[in-house]
Amino acid sequence: MADDGRRRMEDGGQRADDGGWRADDGGRMTEDGGQRAEGGRRKMESGGWKRERKVKRRKWVGCNPWEFNGERWVSPNDGARKQIQSYRDLDVFNLAYTLAMEVFRLTARFPKEERYALVDQMRRSSRSVCANIVEGFAKRRYEAVFKNSLNDSLGESEETKLWADFALDCDYIQADEHEMLTTGYKQVGAMLWTLMTRWETFS
Repeated sequence: MADDGRRRMEDGGQRADDGGWRADDGGRMTEDGGQRAEGGRRKMESGGWKRERKVKRRKWVGCNPWEFNGERWVSPNDGARKQIQSYRDLDVFNLAYTLAMEVFRLTARFPKEERYALVDQMRRSSRSVCANIVEGFAKRRYEAVFKNSLNDSLGESEETKLWADFALDCDYIQADEHEMLTTGYKQVGAMLWTLMTRWETFS
């Protein structure tokens, strides 16, 4: 009996040792956790850098999305010449669609009281830029109709920039997000103007 007690005590000691080992292992796990936390911070820092410097978008059904490199929006096919067979081949449409999706993403976090106000206005105007391009391209054989549609698109683009100003001043978006949108719509405006002056190319 005494021997059995000693053996149990020894087993208990081993279990205590095992417990200590598990504690050490837990300590290592804690250290690993700390490393993961540091990695998380690095990812957050990296994520913040990407948000400010570069925006990548997945492939969408509606368009071939553009990317923001921190200074301007660029096409994934930048520099490649392509034949224009439909409105989906127009750079201005693809950029406008990308920006409309960006507006949708940003306005999703606006306050509920803005749902039927600024949210609705920004989404409607940003999508109308695309819709007017599509309508104009469909009627491109008629110069006046084509240019009128592109003028309407230009107006919707400028309106969206105004709503972006309101969103910034109301603290709904960050300064870098505002810059990203306004830079994009400036590019859209320039491309629409070029398209209006070269309408014969698409007639």
